[in-house]
Amino acid sequence: MNFKSTLVGVALSGFGLLMGAEKATADGYPSRPVVLLTSAPAGNGPDVIARLVAAGLSKVWHQQVVVENRPGGRAVVATLAAKNAPSDGYTLYVALGSPLVILPEIQRNLPFDLDHDIVPVGMVGAQPFVIAVDPKLGVNTLAELVALSKKRPDQILYGSFRGSAPHLAMESLQTRSGAKLKFVPYSGTAQVVNDILAGTVSVVAESLPGLSGPISSGQLKALAVTSSKRLPEYPDLPTVAETFFGYEATGWFVLMAPAGTPASIRDKINADLLAVLATPNIREKFATLGTYSIARSPAEVAKFIQEQRKIWRPVVQQIGLTN
Repeated sequence: MNFKSTLVGVALSGFGLLMGAEKATADGYPSRPVVLLTSAPAGNGPDVIARLVAAGLSKVWHQQVVVENRPGGRAVVATLAAKNAPSDGYTLYVALGSPLVILPEIQRNLPFDLDHDIVPVGMVGAQPFVIAVDPKLGVNTLAELVALSKKRPDQILYGSFRGSAPHLAMESLQTRSGAKLKFVPYSGTAQVVNDILAGTVSVVAESLPGLSGPISSGQLKALAVTSSKRLPEYPDLPTVAETFFGYEATGWFVLMAPAGTPASIRDKINADLLAVLATPNIREKFATLGTYSIARSPAEVAKFIQEQRKIWRPVVQQIGLTN
């Protein structure tokens, strides 16, 4: 055997050992508790989603999955913690979609690179928004709200957290429909709802968990949902797309891991996550939270994130959020 063929043989042998070691790592995973990071405060809607996922994975793995809340800095704190964690699959991150899309546009000198420091593992779910109004506004449909706003430009106020997915969704709707609503920034959904009840603002767009109570009690009137299809729990609530064709806007959650986490481990987590999300118990609990699971591979999640950035970057720039 000549020197060149010997080198090739050694290289192939080393590659085989590497692949075997990675498979062995995945086969034995997890052998100890796993940490699941979230940027949501405890008790917040996304925190509830993270804890449902953690409980489901704990049952599948027969290992405890512990949720750690790292709120602050528009998810910068949690994302940095995920970046700095060991790349062994024992620290995962339930990331909200809006920071993954918006942060690179609005903040210079981030302490991480969202395209390289954390990597996709799987899709947790999507959460459409409900557009609701103060019943005293006297509108019964989205078309009526848009028409009224054109008659009273910048006089009808809507509230949302600045730079949030619902804020972007409403601004996109205004561009598409020609509506003339005036944005009022808030730090949370509860404050918006309180101010609608007090007559300070008239319109809100938010995920279902934050609005279901006031809608059910009649304190708010739901006009439309931003998903592409009607919600099973609200079959009489039309989609925005039924009035403005092609419109769709949802919040979403993805499972991420530190860069360098072996692909075999990410694939195993993805498969186990899909199994958890397919259980009737999780599907029912997600539905009560207005959240719907979507099966995607790590590669499909990476592609989805890039597509979302392309969709929402012009909206971010339009409303002056860019740095």
